[in-house]
Amino acid sequence: MQVLVLQLAGVRYALETRHVVRVLPAMRLTPLPRCPAYIAGVMNLHGTPVPVLDLVRIVTTARIESDMQAATARVTDPAGNDGAYFDTRIVLAECGQTGAARSLLGLRAKHVIGIRSIDPAAIAPSGVRDPHSGFLGQVVGNEQPMLQLITLQHLLPAHVATWLFDAVTEAAC
Repeated sequence: MQVLVLQLAGVRYALETRHVVRVLPAMRLTPLPRCPAYIAGVMNLHGTPVPVLDLVRIVTTARIESDMQAATARVTDPAGNDGAYFDTRIVLAECGQTGAARSLLGLRAKHVIGIRSIDPAAIAPSGVRDPHSGFLGQVVGNEQPMLQLITLQHLLPAHVATWLFDAVTEAAC
């Protein structure tokens, strides 16, 4: 199986490449007011608005919530900027959450490492089920450090995916 490896908040994660359309350089995003902090904004992809999530905020917020700290805590960038670094990329992925033929989602990641082949036999359950981290799939145990798979279909809560994609579709009209 081919995966795109990312490093987020010091931990290695991976997305199956079958969901990845392409990897883009960081670009200016239009913010969406009053959205959760992990929604970075909307990018203009050749005239099509595409919502963009900040993967670092998602994984660090999931850790905060799973520790039963304040569910409303905002994770801020230690440098005080918008989170864009030299090697920040936007992974354009098909998420298919809205029932549309092709629902695109941008995933902002600060450190995209590259594509790796992994042995499906090395994939195993993580042993932890956290209701706040349903997007975390199985792990690749023969990798050092361990590689955590991201289940793209569970990255957003269903109600957030619905209003986010509806809002972006309305903005395109």
